[in-house]
Amino acid sequence: MPKLAPPDKPAELNLCLQWWGIPGGEMKEKLDFLEASGFGAVEIPSGDWPIKNADAMIEAMKGRKLFLATACGPSDFSYAEPEKREAEVQKFLPIIEALGKMKSVGLIICPARGNLSEPGRLSGKELRKDFVENTGKRLAQHARRSTAPPSCWSRCAVTRRRFCARSPTERGWRLTSAQARP
Repeated sequence: MPKLAPPDKPAELNLCLQWWGIPGGEMKEKLDFLEASGFGAVEIPSGDWPIKNADAMIEAMKGRKLFLATACGPSDFSYAEPEKREAEVQKFLPIIEALGKMKSVGLIICPARGNLSEPGRLSGKELRKDFVENTGKRLAQHARRSTAPPSCWSRCAVTRRRFCARSPTERGWRLTSAQARP
């Protein structure tokens, strides 16, 4: 085994904790705990939480070194009926806008919360194809068109793809897509 030299600059570990697991009742208490305990970020809930709490979270984050890492919440894009998948897309559009407003770096979407073997569901192969070519792509495009900084999707075990709307350009936010590591 080769001898490795220590890096010039030591590695830095940024810890993140999910909102429900942070001690404290009030938003300020939870954020104070994270900072005092050395955490670098917080993962907030999805659903209506970002919409209802965006302004309060923006205010509570002022002057802190913490950042909003991601939002994670239930989703199910595995319905065979396109109308049901469209309803899921529509459900996430205001969430994406709220996350952008809060400058969150991501939205974790797990497109197959349901059982793919149930009747009325897409197969895993169909779901991957639909999510990459249609549903997930449309969500990323909405983030790109949003006036607030967009969210970035973490890779998903089902699609094995990561959609990011990251780099600002003169025309808005550029959409990038990268194959996630296995």
